[in-house]
Amino acid sequence: MSGQNSVDKMFDAIAGVLIRCFVIGIVLLTIWLVVVMGVPHWAWQMHGKFFDLSGEQVVLVQYTGLLMTKVVIFALFLFPYIGIKFAQRKRNRRPSSDALT
Repeated sequence: MSGQNSVDKMFDAIAGVLIRCFVIGIVLLTIWLVVVMGVPHWAWQMHGKFFDLSGEQVVLVQYTGLLMTKVVIFALFLFPYIGIKFAQRKRNRRPSSDALT
């Protein structure tokens, strides 16, 4: 019985880390979006002169980066969190062998 409790605690700890990483990632993504939308000329001045990009190209690169970052945040943090929670729910609904005796 103590083995199951330690496994549950371990999965709870992992799930807690995953959801915190997801929230931090979404906050950083939101800040990035606000900066890109709020001061687009600053992004162009900063990146355009280094890579000889037009304003449209800088915006395209920024939005592609936002999209890829969002995909990574969801794939690495949210989906595993949901999977752990579903597995824990299924495990908790299963009748234990002690209850049958």
